[in-house]
This record gives sequence, structure tokens and C-alpha cells, in this order.
Amino acid sequence: MSNEQGLSKEQELHRRWSEWVDVIEAQASLLVEQRHVWNRLKAVIQGNSAMPGSLIFDFMGLQYATSQSVTVRRVATDTTKGVISLTKLLESIRANPGVITPEMFEVEPLPGLKTDTGFHIFADATGTGLDVSKIDQDLDRLKSGAAQVIKHYVDDHVAHHSQNPRNALPNFSDLDTAIDLIEELTIKYALLVKQVGIDGLLPVIDYDWEAPLRIPWLSKGGGSE
Repeated sequence: MSNEQGLSKEQELHRRWSEWVDVIEAQASLLVEQRHVWNRLKAVIQGNSAMPGSLIFDFMGLQYATSQSVTVRRVATDTTKGVISLTKLLESIRANPGVITPEMFEVEPLPGLKTDTGFHIFADATGTGLDVSKIDQDLDRLKSGAAQVIKHYVDDHVAHHSQNPRNALPNFSDLDTAIDLIEELTIKYALLVKQVGIDGLLPVIDYDWEAPLRIPWLSKGGGSE
């Protein structure tokens, strides 16, 4: 059976997954880029012994943690109807494993890429179909551990003020672990769905973004309230 565009059900699902991967990859890249900026700023501040403590740094830390946590929840674990997330993508692939076939893959790894682009990474024992148990393992990782701790934090303390919040609160290590998982699975399922090998999601920043750190932020005698 075909839709109005003449695509079969399998082709339509593959088209949809490809679009989802693009959305997820853009959000995951933003997470990785924001973490890169945060880590660099933290290193600059901690490396300057003349830097006094300040509410500014509390503000920066809170804004970073909150915005990143919200994005982690949205990209990794959101299962709301009509949304795009890694969990929704993996659940859809798991329910329709026949959409991805070995013929979609290059026989040899693509030139210049470290990533192995062979179907065998995802294949079952026959070598001709997807091993859904591997997808289940990745879903378990999204539905437990740091990603879930971050989700509960956002649900109970950011998006809402829960009357009965869960006890576990995330730290920056949990946030890093969740971002690492998102990057790993985004790369993995971009390969599965689009046969695109990616070695990392940190975008190339082609200008001197650290330039503002090299000049005084307050003009002489001004700028304060």
C-alpha cells in the first residue's frame, strides 16, 4: 500500500526517521557545543587565581545546568505524542525492524571516516535483519541512569514544582553522562537510518569566540547599578 506521494509504508517510515535523525542531530550538536563552551569558560575562571568569587558564576552555572537539562529531557526521553526524541525514534525502529535492510549500507567503510559503516553492527544472527535486542539495550540506557535522573529533575523542579519530588538530584557529572549517551546514540542511529558515518557532534566554530574574554567588560567608572 502506498501513500499519496507513492511511498510504501516502509519508505514513508524511513523518510520520517531520516527527518527525525536530522532534528535529533541538530539538538545533540547544540548540547555538545554548549558543553564545550561551558568547560572552556570554567577552565578560564578556575585557571585565574586573581578571579574573585561572584554571583555571576552562580548565575552561569544555573543557566547552563537548567538549559542543558531541558534539552537532554527533550532529546533523550520525551515520549509525548507528536514529539521527536531518541526514545521515540528507537521505539519506532524496534516496532518496524524490516524497514532497514543490508542493501542500504555500503559494503566498505566510507573513505576518511573511522566509523564502521557495515550493517553487521546492527544485524541479528542471520546477518540479514536488525537485532532488536540491541535496540532494547539502548532503550534501557535511555530509560535508566543519568538520562532518567535528568528527566525527573526537569519534571519535578524546572517544568513543574512537584508536591512530591523524587529524591535523586543530578550533578554535573550526571549531565555529562547523559550528553555523552545522547551523542553516542545519535551517531549510532544516524548510521543505521541514513548510512552516514559521524565521528563526533562538536560543530566547527570558525571564528574566535573567546575574543570577548580578552577585554574588560566594564568601562572605567561605569556599567554598574
